[in-house]
Amino acid sequence: MACFAICAGAWTGVLAENPLVPVPERARTFLDPAEMLVRSAPAGALQRLRDKTMAAEAAAEINRYLGQYATNKSLVLHTKVEAAEPRPDVRNGFRIRAESVPLIWYGGTMPRLSWLYFQEADAAAANAVKVGAEITVAGWVRKCEVVLTDDGPQLNFDVQYTRILDASSPLPKKETAAHSFSPAGLAGTWIWEAMEKIYPGTIDFEADGTGSHGARNNLTWKVTGEREITIAHATRGTAVIRFDAAGETFAGTDYYGKAVAGRRFRR
Repeated sequence: MACFAICAGAWTGVLAENPLVPVPERARTFLDPAEMLVRSAPAGALQRLRDKTMAAEAAAEINRYLGQYATNKSLVLHTKVEAAEPRPDVRNGFRIRAESVPLIWYGGTMPRLSWLYFQEADAAAANAVKVGAEITVAGWVRKCEVVLTDDGPQLNFDVQYTRILDASSPLPKKETAAHSFSPAGLAGTWIWEAMEKIYPGTIDFEADGTGSHGARNNLTWKVTGEREITIAHATRGTAVIRFDAAGETFAGTDYYGKAVAGRRFRR
């Protein structure tokens, strides 16, 4: 999973040539500010992005927001190397493609394409990293924008003046059927508390990946990340929620992109 940590920084010609970048402490997990930036964009624009007739206008508004809060900011990034190749040009000597893990947003998931650009002085270190390696790098955001493709919106996220900080820290592993976080462990009735509703409801998860929210047998669900599931409702849309380590509470977004929280139902 590609994970990003973004830090605000002034953008000047001096810093561009000699970027001051934060050195991360070793950590077991890494947040994804790229995902948080997109999801923090104006709610109305995110909603319109789901409508093909308004998607172009919505993407333009979101990109203005990202241009202000993401572009030309320093960052630390933890990811897996998906490709590596020489890139001789005026500023760069090498580039690495970061893992193309989908970005989660209020409309579901969005493909993400990320390139890390290295100047000639840092090209040798980048060239020494093998495809499939897990790396931590520092650099400056070169591009952060939503583009519209035939398959829907995509996030392009590039980093420049990149430097390798670490090439051994492991990434959090995605859940699998053999993991302790399993469909069987979540089966049962949960309290569903949408933030905009006064009274909570319930949602039922079955061990076979089906369930109900209201009428019977109207949803399917599957594990899609670290303590995370994606729910597909027959008529309402898609929700993404993440559970706490104990598997007793959850928080995320409902079928309409609004905040939701919940807890296991106990009699």
